[in-house]
Amino acid sequence: MHIVFVHYYYDEDLASYRDLFARYQTTVDWANMMRDSGAQVTVAHRYRETVYLEKEGVTYAFIADPFGGRLRGYQLPVAMHRYIAALKPDIIHINGLIFPYQTMALKQQLPNVPVVVQHHAEKPFHGWRRWLQRWGLRQVDAFFFTGTGMVAPYQEARIIAHSTPVYAVLENSTHFRYAERAPNRRISHLSGNPIFLWVGNLTENKDPLTVLEGFDRLLADQPAAHLYMIYKDETLLKPVHALIDRSPRLTRAVTLLGHIQHNQMECYYNSADFFVLGSHYEGSGYALIEALACGVIPIVTRIPSFRWILQNHGYLWTPGDPNSFQDAAKRALRRSISEDSRQIARYFQSQLSFSQLGQTVTRIYQHLIQHG
Repeated sequence: MHIVFVHYYYDEDLASYRDLFARYQTTVDWANMMRDSGAQVTVAHRYRETVYLEKEGVTYAFIADPFGGRLRGYQLPVAMHRYIAALKPDIIHINGLIFPYQTMALKQQLPNVPVVVQHHAEKPFHGWRRWLQRWGLRQVDAFFFTGTGMVAPYQEARIIAHSTPVYAVLENSTHFRYAERAPNRRISHLSGNPIFLWVGNLTENKDPLTVLEGFDRLLADQPAAHLYMIYKDETLLKPVHALIDRSPRLTRAVTLLGHIQHNQMECYYNSADFFVLGSHYEGSGYALIEALACGVIPIVTRIPSFRWILQNHGYLWTPGDPNSFQDAAKRALRRSISEDSRQIARYFQSQLSFSQLGQTVTRIYQHLIQHG
């Protein structure tokens, strides 16, 4: 089985095609995952220069065109489409529902090859662009969403027909693994009883203010608890500081760590007892998946992607409601942290690991090839 992963977007600030491997880790992870599943894998990626190379058993084709990093709705990467067609692949996997014209053109060029389009948190277009999205995606053979609950807005907008197959597929996994807490805490210097960890940008969507309000209320019953917050985007940093400064309990029990390099994050996850996030919307939840891999017990919002990822593992609460956060945390604290933690880590290994994801995707691809 020959799979071609198609990427229509690139960041223009990248100095070299080599930087794409670090910037787009999900691309590399999926390519390696399907290689390990026994497939022949080619990644076709638009870029400002044309480079072909082999890396760890995967073919990467960075193909130039006269357009910038972000394609306009009417622009076609003709050279890349020509390259893909010449490969005569068994299946094509396009990343993102935001390239309807390009998707339609590629499907028409290879009408007998199944085309899968994967959702990456984008929302349906509006106005005339919605019509274009509806028209351009109508010949797609199947869609991947992080849980089928995420597809409802596209079906309501008549972009995806109810008769078109939609598969619940994890957007990505992680190589992080569970490790004993004490050695990691000596490295990270995290302390508290228990230790809560936030990993997410300080934005309105992630909603750190609601989490802090709920945590403040929880501290009345759990005065030894401590919350550490790791983030890169500081949009709400001033309101976060203001909220912490107004509360003596939060001032004592919250530490803002800021940005931590990703290669250090496994240690921080393995230092924590609970993972918290206040998201109102997520296409998937990479930080949540990393936390699960390390056995960190999730206390996160009841949104479609999180519900599907957790499958009743963890503790859910209503977005924007600090009382709901407090109640979920209290439920979590009534159980054994060590037992819950190991159960979470086992759940990740059996359901969310790269090995499991690769098997799931392989079965779907094979079904589409045979019956598409």
